[in-house]
Amino acid sequence: MLVKLKYFGIPTAGIEKTGSSAEIPAGSTVEDLLSAVWGKTERFKSASFLVNHTQASLKTTLDENDEVMILRPLNGG
Repeated sequence: MLVKLKYFGIPTAGIEKTGSSAEIPAGSTVEDLLSAVWGKTERFKSASFLVNHTQASLKTTLDENDEVMILRPLNGG
C-alpha cells in the first residue's frame, strides 16, 4: 500500500527529504514505515506522530493513502 510521509523538525542525518511516499505491506504500523524508509526508529523516540492530522504512535496501523507526519521537537529557546 502507498502512504505519504512528511517530516518536520531539526535536520537529522540520513533524512534529506521533508516529503515523500513509500510502498509498504498492508497492516504496517508507523514504526514499520520508519524502518522501511530509514532503517532505524531510535532517532524518533522524542518525536510526535500524526496520521491524517490525528495524533498517533509508533504502533498505529496504517491504511492505503494515509498521510504520516513526523514532528521532531525544535531545540533552543
